[in-house]
Amino acid sequence: MIPLSTQTPPSPQPSARHLGQRGVALILVTFLVALATICVSALAYSTHLAARRSNMVERGFQAEYLLKSAVNLARVLIRFDKTPQDSEKDLWGIFKDGMAIPPELLAVDEPNIKIELEIRPEEGKIPLRALVPTNTADPRWRDVLLRLFENLGFRDDESQDQTGPFKGRVFTPEEMVANLIDYMDPDKVPYNEGNFTGIEGADTEDIFLNNPKELSRFGQLAAIPGFTTARLAKLQLFLTTYITLYSVNINVAPKAILMALDPDIDEAMAERIIETRKGEEGPLEDNADLINLVGLSTRSADNLKNLARYYSNWYQVIAKVSFGTSAFFARAYLQQSNKGELPDISSFELF
Repeated sequence: MIPLSTQTPPSPQPSARHLGQRGVALILVTFLVALATICVSALAYSTHLAARRSNMVERGFQAEYLLKSAVNLARVLIRFDKTPQDSEKDLWGIFKDGMAIPPELLAVDEPNIKIELEIRPEEGKIPLRALVPTNTADPRWRDVLLRLFENLGFRDDESQDQTGPFKGRVFTPEEMVANLIDYMDPDKVPYNEGNFTGIEGADTEDIFLNNPKELSRFGQLAAIPGFTTARLAKLQLFLTTYITLYSVNINVAPKAILMALDPDIDEAMAERIIETRKGEEGPLEDNADLINLVGLSTRSADNLKNLARYYSNWYQVIAKVSFGTSAFFARAYLQQSNKGELPDISSFELF
């Protein structure tokens, strides 16, 4: 008998063909795994974006509702102010400088939502359209603007112009007023009266509108030489282009405007006006109160007859809704024709 071998026969070696097939399979599997990973990641990212988009849309609708509610709250506060004069002592006065609205007033129970409201009478600002009411400049408002610019420090701020033709030039307060007049008046010649000298000419045709009715937005002032970004930031609370009324509400005007209305109203007199209108004797009712309660001279009171008023019909309302890292804004202009009535919404913008 032939003994059986106890050794295991050697395994057959894989051929080059088999090795190639294994390599292709490994590459294919790796490719499929990578493709699946990319697809899953893309699907997850797409789902995440869709969720964020849906959340933003939902927040946008919620913010719009809350902003409109805040504006309507402002309308109600103004409606229940039944006194003939308007001052910070009225119901809406607590929101004059902006403050948060108690959430319960708008039925908001989410802790991460903050709603703020600001109510400012437009008549507390200087109406720019009064500067050129017809075809020529009104010297009274011209001088008021000059004093305002000086009160805000434009005489010494060395603020360089940013407009192309005059880049780097520093315009004086008188030049600023003259340029503003040239921007608004219908003629195409430079305003030149006393110390007021404009620059309008053949090389400035693309700058000056020459139509007072075209000045409808505060942002348009940036195109006027001398009205630099730094100066406009200071002027924003003191000028309005929205209303056509030609007087300022003494009961809500800030100190800088009070001092600009008449040369005899210095800082001490302006502070006395503010203290009186906030005190028990306020708000002021007429020019006689300026003489009897504040001590203003008869000459100055007479000068203010056509420049001052003691009530408001127009209000600017700014509302803000914050959701942590995101915020939504609304701006509305309200007009109240009769005391005790709900003011009308003249315009409404969402940001």
